Amino acid sequence: ENGYLAYLAQIAGKNQIFITSYDNSELVQLSYGNTSIDDIVWLKNERFILASKFYDNQSYLFLIDIPTQRHVKLFNIKANISYIHAN
Repeated sequence: ENGYLAYLAQIAGKNQIFITSYDNSELVQLSYGNTSIDDIVWLKNERFILASKFYDNQSYLFLIDIPTQRHVKLFNIKANISYIHAN
């Protein structure tokens, strides 16, 4: 069956976002950088991943458009968001 899996994997001590096909024939890294991703949710429309990361004593929530790999910051808050959920 065709399908994809989104997950976090540690690269150089930082969590980064990847998606892969179930048969592992496709692998795409969606995040890079010096900050670790804390949590992800693949939205039901299957085009966007909602993600959070914490740095500079703030949590940042952003969307990743999977086809374009564009990151759009939604907001930041002076708190540590440890879990996100979306319907």
